[in-house]
Amino acid sequence: MAQRTRAAMMEETRAKLIAAGHRAFAAKGYVAASMDELTAEAGLTRGALYHNFGDKRGLLAAVVDRIDSAMAARAREAGQRAGGG
Repeated sequence: MAQRTRAAMMEETRAKLIAAGHRAFAAKGYVAASMDELTAEAGLTRGALYHNFGDKRGLLAAVVDRIDSAMAARAREAGQRAGGG
């Protein structure tokens, strides 16, 4: 079995935290979303959140960036299907 690289493990950690943050912010809102709950849901520690994003605001920025990137990709695909791209 191939060993995962450190970079791949770090990206997986970030992805888990972003996904958990997205769910928590969508369900409860930014203020009510608990860092302890979302890190527990991701199976990670608060230390992992702080290391990757600095704080809850940094995680929110990463969630918004991920949503924005997904929306831009969908818009490009729709434009290509419609013959505009």
